[in-house]
Amino acid sequence: MHHQMNSRNAAKLARVIEALNKIDGNTYGLCQDCGEDIQEKRLLHNPYFVTCISCAEQREVESKRKRF
Repeated sequence: MHHQMNSRNAAKLARVIEALNKIDGNTYGLCQDCGEDIQEKRLLHNPYFVTCISCAEQREVESKRKRF
């Protein structure tokens, strides 16, 4: 259980560092797939999101196709 918590914390820390690097590079809030702005409401819900809703939905569709 301790190892599992450490893994989750390490993953969360990596997402925080990535977000901070994006802030420094003026790319925070931009979708990494299409380059468009990620809606503020989406980022308020989860500041670690890296894709806009449209691209996230597209990824989900592609992921489901690969499973079948």
